[in-house]
Amino acid sequence: MSKEFNKKIDEKIADLVKNVVDDNTILEIENLTNKLLNSGNPRLEAIKILQNQIGFTPKRPLFYLNDFIYDLPNHTRDIARYAGDYIDYLIKHFAHEQSVLKILALYSSLGKNLKELRKTIDYKLYQNLENYNKYIYTPAKHDFDVKDALHRFSVKEAVSIVFISLALGKQIINLSKEAKDYSQNKLHGPFS
Repeated sequence: MSKEFNKKIDEKIADLVKNVVDDNTILEIENLTNKLLNSGNPRLEAIKILQNQIGFTPKRPLFYLNDFIYDLPNHTRDIARYAGDYIDYLIKHFAHEQSVLKILALYSSLGKNLKELRKTIDYKLYQNLENYNKYIYTPAKHDFDVKDALHRFSVKEAVSIVFISLALGKQIINLSKEAKDYSQNKLHGPFS
């Protein structure tokens, strides 16, 4: 069951993958998933590829994904959670930059900040971020009922979440100087 489960992807996450990344990345997700479920050199190669995608000196909490990738298929929830925290912090800073209630944005949830930004950002990006929050970030934080599964997310979902998060992060950074500064460790404060 483990290998079969870890090759599955929830329909909502699969839709998000299709909306956020290109076809080559979708093929790469499939390839990396298969390699991660093997042992030896293919697995180590997949780990290295994923770590190179993330980088070794990015902003926390994204950097923490590098450690959890080694433990796949374990810690899939942690991958989703820390990737989601990164998106949440980028949005906090973007909302802080845009908001009349500046400081409130830094302490608001991802969902609340997205509602604040919905008229500021492209509708497609807004929808993708709403779905990310609904189908990835919120379940990673709050859904502990894994039913008969071994983990909250499969390996394929965890790999997909890495690529979705990197792509969405780049889009947010391109819209916000403050989010960009956050991602480059140039801000100092409660969420930097």
